[in-house]
Amino acid sequence: MAILYHITQILTANEQTELNALLNKDDAIIFTQDGVYNQFDTCAKSHYLIQDLTSRAITKQVKTSINYTELGQLFAQFQASLKW
Repeated sequence: MAILYHITQILTANEQTELNALLNKDDAIIFTQDGVYNQFDTCAKSHYLIQDLTSRAITKQVKTSINYTELGQLFAQFQASLKW
């Protein structure tokens, strides 16, 4: 079963390692709130909430930035989600 990992905080190096170990090929990650500060491009399905990037004046290049409508659609695609 694919899992959507919802990251809302800055991950430590140990937490990033743990998340990497948990990820399967069908999983995805959504970074919101302070989670957008993470540089985590090892997952092909990494998404960043554009409103949180903008409100924090983050201009880094990310693979995929999504809005709130797309966030809802993303959650609907997964049977399970796990918030960090």
